[in-house]
Amino acid sequence: SPLRVDDLLSQKQEVESLLNRPVEGRAWYVIDLQWWNKWCAFTDAVAKGENLDLACDDYPAEINNTNLLGSNGKLKPDLLREQDITLIPGEVWDLLVNYYGCVHTDTSVFKRTAVQTPSGRWVVEIYPPCFSFIELGSQNTRFTGTYSESQTIGHLKSIVRSTLKLDPNTNVRLFIQDGLLCDELTDDSMTIGEASLERQKVIYFKLEVTNGPKANELGGSRLGNNVSSPSQYGFGNWLPQLTSGNKQLRGVCGLSNLGNTCFMNSAIQCLSNVPDLTRYFLGNWKVDINKYNPLGTQGRIASAYAELIGRMWSGLYSYDVPRTLKREIAAIANQFYGYAQHDSHELLMFLLDGLHEDLNKVIDKPYIQYKDAGDRPDEVVATEAWGNHKARNDSVIVDYFHGQLKSTVVCPDCNERSVTFDPFASLSLPLSEVSTFLRVVHVWPWVCDDAQEAGPIRYEVMVSAEFFVRDLITSLEELRPHHEDCQYFVAEVYNHSLSRPWHMNHQINYQYGAPIFAFELPPGRLIPVQFHQSNYQNISGWVGLPFYISIPPDMLQPTDEYLIRSIASRLRAIGIDLQDTFTTNHVQRSANHKSGDRLTGSSNYDPVESETDDPMDENDDPVCGFLHGRIHLTDERNQEVDAISDRFDYSLFKVRVDCNGVEVPVQWNYQTVQFKCSKAKDSLLDCVRRFIRTEKLSARNLWYCSRCKKEKQATKKFDLWSLPKVLIIQLKRFRSTFRSRDKIDSFVEFPVKGLDLTPWVLRDTKEQFIYDLLGVSNHMGYLGGGHYTAYALNEPTQTWYLFDDASTRKVDESHVVSSAGYVLVYRRRDNECRTPSTIPTTSDNHPVLNNGNASNSHLDADDMDLGSQPTVYRRPIPQYINDDDLTNVE
Repeated sequence: SPLRVDDLLSQKQEVESLLNRPVEGRAWYVIDLQWWNKWCAFTDAVAKGENLDLACDDYPAEINNTNLLGSNGKLKPDLLREQDITLIPGEVWDLLVNYYGCVHTDTSVFKRTAVQTPSGRWVVEIYPPCFSFIELGSQNTRFTGTYSESQTIGHLKSIVRSTLKLDPNTNVRLFIQDGLLCDELTDDSMTIGEASLERQKVIYFKLEVTNGPKANELGGSRLGNNVSSPSQYGFGNWLPQLTSGNKQLRGVCGLSNLGNTCFMNSAIQCLSNVPDLTRYFLGNWKVDINKYNPLGTQGRIASAYAELIGRMWSGLYSYDVPRTLKREIAAIANQFYGYAQHDSHELLMFLLDGLHEDLNKVIDKPYIQYKDAGDRPDEVVATEAWGNHKARNDSVIVDYFHGQLKSTVVCPDCNERSVTFDPFASLSLPLSEVSTFLRVVHVWPWVCDDAQEAGPIRYEVMVSAEFFVRDLITSLEELRPHHEDCQYFVAEVYNHSLSRPWHMNHQINYQYGAPIFAFELPPGRLIPVQFHQSNYQNISGWVGLPFYISIPPDMLQPTDEYLIRSIASRLRAIGIDLQDTFTTNHVQRSANHKSGDRLTGSSNYDPVESETDDPMDENDDPVCGFLHGRIHLTDERNQEVDAISDRFDYSLFKVRVDCNGVEVPVQWNYQTVQFKCSKAKDSLLDCVRRFIRTEKLSARNLWYCSRCKKEKQATKKFDLWSLPKVLIIQLKRFRSTFRSRDKIDSFVEFPVKGLDLTPWVLRDTKEQFIYDLLGVSNHMGYLGGGHYTAYALNEPTQTWYLFDDASTRKVDESHVVSSAGYVLVYRRRDNECRTPSTIPTTSDNHPVLNNGNASNSHLDADDMDLGSQPTVYRRPIPQYINDDDLTNVE
C-alpha cells in the first residue's frame, strides 16, 4: 500500500536511532551518496511538513550501487567518502532494502567491517589491503589475500605458515620493496596500518630453519643486500640505497606514492623547500622537543619529519619513501589512516600543527583571563592577543608561519561591535563565482519531427545559481514551441530511474546533478516507465532510458491496452520503431524473443490518434505486439499490482517493461552529461579583496549580541593585521553543499615574484610585506578523481622543479602559474629570513646521515579544527598579558 506520512516519519526516526549507535562490532555497507542524499532530502521534507507531492521530487527508487562497481564486479578504486559514497550500518541497510528494495542480488561486495586504529578509534575499511606473497628467489606469486589493517605482521607470518602448510616453528621473514628501497618487517606486534603498507603490495617472504642464514647472508636475493638490524620503527634498515650515476642535487628528491598519498607528497615538497625551516631541521632541532606537551607526540612527528628532510637534502637519493612520517601522522589523525585520497592543504596544516606542538617551548601553559576589546585602540588589543598566543605557543612554526587577523562582527540592529585578533597559519581565499553555466537538457517531444534523429532532443540552456524549473521551461519555450495540448514535465534521470516530476519552484543545481529531461505531455497523471532486464552484467535491475506517460485525470485505472499504446507512442515520438526488425511474423510473446534482437527505426506515427482503448491488432502494430506480455504495473517496491482501488495513487506506481532476451528499445549514454561555464580570469589580489570584504552571516551561523541578548544575523569582516615570514595561501577551489561537492577550475593569476601585500595590512607600520613564491601544491582533475603534484624552487640553484611523486624534473618558471594551483607558499623579503647559503652543504649535523641508521633519539602522544576561511587555530588561546609587554610582537 502507498506510504503514509506517519510511516515515513517512523522510518526516519528508526534510521537516525540506528545511526547514533557505536561503530564497533557492527557490519557496515557502502551506499551511493546520491541515493542517500535523495532519501535524506525526501524524509527531511516530510518531517518539515511539506506537501507530500512536492516532497516526492526526491523520492528514492530502489537502492542502486551500479555506478560504484567496476567491470570486475568490485568497488571502483578511489571512491571518496561523502563525495561518491557514504557508509551506513548493516541494520540501516536492511531497513532501507526492506522499504525500497535493491537491484543487487549479491550485496556482499558492499559489506565492510570496522577496525580499531592505533589511537583506539574505530574506523570502517572501505578498501582493505590486498597482498601478493612471493618467495625470495622465485618469480611466481605463491598466494594472494585480503586482510585488515588491524591485523599484525605476526599474523601475516602465521598466514604464510598455514597457507603453505609449514611447520609452526618455521621462521618466516617478510620484506617489502620500493624500487631501490627495501624493508624487513621485523616487529610482529606492529599492525598493517601502523606499518603503512600499500594496500596492493607485494610482500616477499623467506623461510628459515633453525640456524638458517642471517640477515647479512641475503645478498644476491631480489631485494639486494640492504637488510640489517631492526630500527626503532620495527623495520630493518630501510634507508634508501644510493642512486646510480651522478650525485643528486640537494632537495631534488621525489617521494614514493604509498597508495593515494600524492596529496601528502605534494605538501611535503612545498614544506621541504622552505629554506628557513629546512635549515632548522638540518641543525640542532632536538633541543626544542617538548616531551611533556599533551597536545604533541613526544617528538615522534618531528623526528620522522627531520629524518625525511635529512635524506631528501643529503644529495644521495633520487627519491625516498615517507612511510614513517605517514604512520606517525595517521597514529593521531584518524582521517589520514589508510589510503584514501585527501586534501594537501589539510595535510599541510596538520603537519605544521604537529611539528609546532612537538617543538613548543612552553612547558606549562598559563591560564590567562579573556579581556574584551572595549574601546581600546586596535594596536593595544592586537598586541595583547599576540602576547597571549606567544605565552602558550612558542615554536619555530609560530616564528615563521603564524600571522594575525582582525575580525569585526557588527549587530545589524544596535550596531554592537565585537573585535578580536586571531592567529592564523594560512589564508583561505575565495575564488570568483562563475555566474552562469550551460546545462544540457534533453527534451522528449510529444510528436516526432521528420528531421529529428532517434532519441531525445538535446538543448543547452544558460542557467545561474538561482535557477528554477519555471526558468528552465521559459528557456525551452524560447528554443522550441511546445505542442499546444501539452506542457513540460521536468525530472532527473539517474541509474536508469526517474525522479518525481519537479514542481515549478524547484531550484535546479546549476553545476552538478543527474541528467535533466523535459517530457512534453498532455496534462494528467504521470506514470514512469522503466525497462528491466535480468542477468544484465550479472545484475538484475533497471536498464535503458526511462520516461513518463500521461494518464487522463478521469481515468481511474488504465487498461493494459491503453498502457501499451501510450508507451508505443512515446517510443515513436523520439524516432524509435520496431517495424524494421519485427515484422508480423516476428511478433510473439516475450518468451519467444531471442537475444540480440534490435529495436530501432523511425516513424511519423501520430500518438494523439493512437492512444485509445481499441483492441490491438498485433499484425498491424509490431510495437504493441512486442510490448504485449512484457508490461507490469508495480508499486514502489517493484511488486506487481493485480488490482487497483478507486483511490489509486499514481505517484507511487510505475510501469515495468521486461526486456529479457532482447535489446532495450531506448539505450542512452549516461556519460554525455557535461557542464560548461565561462571561466573568468582572476588574480590573487582579487581573491584578497574578496577575503576582506564585509559579508553577512548565514542563518545557520548566527552571532549572539550581548546588547540585544539575542542571536543575530550579523555582518563579519576580516582584515590582515600582521603577516608571517612564510605565508601559506589556499585557493578555495572546493565547494560543498548538502547534496554534493565540486571544484572551481578557474585560472587564478598569482605572481612568482613581488607579491606586495603591504597596502592590505591594516596595522600602522613602516614594514614592507613583499613576498616571493617558494612552492605550489597543484591539483589536477575532478574532485575525487584528481592527482596532486608540486612545483618548488630549489633554493641552492634557484631553479624550479616539478615533483610528481617519485619523479622530479626541472621546469621553466613560466610553467609554475597554472589553473591547477591550489596551495601557494610564499616567503617574505625580510633581512631576518635566512639566505640560501645557510642551508648546510654537508650532513655533519644530521645523525641519520652520519650513522647510516635511523635516529636513536626517539622520545617517550588533539586534533585541531582548522576553519576554511581563514585557517585559524581553534585551541584555547590565552587572552591576557600586561599591556606594556610588547615582546615577540610581529
